[in-house]
Amino acid sequence: MDDALREIAESLLDDVSERVVRRSSKLVLQSRAKIQLKPAEEPARSYICVLLAAEAHSGQELAAKPPVPPALFSKLVEIFRQELGFKETVVAAPETPRKRRKDNPETPVKTPQRNPRTPVKTPQRTPQRTPQRTPRTPRSKEPTTSDIKRLAAEMGLKDSTVKAIQHGYLQYNHLVKDKWGLLLGLAYVVISRAEPDQKELPTRLARAVTVASANGRLEEWIHWASQIATGQSWLTKVAVEPEPIRQLYTGPGDWD
Repeated sequence: MDDALREIAESLLDDVSERVVRRSSKLVLQSRAKIQLKPAEEPARSYICVLLAAEAHSGQELAAKPPVPPALFSKLVEIFRQELGFKETVVAAPETPRKRRKDNPETPVKTPQRNPRTPVKTPQRTPQRTPQRTPRTPRSKEPTTSDIKRLAAEMGLKDSTVKAIQHGYLQYNHLVKDKWGLLLGLAYVVISRAEPDQKELPTRLARAVTVASANGRLEEWIHWASQIATGQSWLTKVAVEPEPIRQLYTGPGDWD
């Protein structure tokens, strides 16, 4: 759990201290006892707790990249501030970074407009290539639909079990960098509940993939996945019959 919180903190701060990680973890636990969220809001819990801890540490507002719609995110931040004792309002709305860019548009905007041929081509080509190349490396390391199907086939999983694993992965994958680790941790939590007869589950999961970063931290990801998934409605319904499970997870967020 601390590693996942650290990854969120690294997206907000250049220098992440252990104090920020420890306080974030403490805030997550406190918030679970005080604040009940809907399933669609739950992905914001860890992010908001890290944001509050990071701003308290740095003493300045930070640009947020919320995992939920901006309006909902701002509302949840205020709720967390009140319930967790953060009286001073420091956090900026998710639109803050955009407003700052609009405040100083003269140099970057006017230069390419006055010289459309030479200057415009240079800034357009450079930023376009950079974002296109950057995601390719991590994407090749992320699980795909084919990977999920292959894992399910090798493990002999039921369709309802696979649907639950996919649902949990889609709900939390934007919070972490190690996508394979998250997938395997959630797979263990779901399979151990939905198909308790599966033997030597950690070993078989590790054999089913060849991702060193995930295999080396499998125990850690199982522990983290158990913490975030336990008590969630989509997991508590895993043990029901396959047909209701299919109906529960069939929707626009599915991978099929």
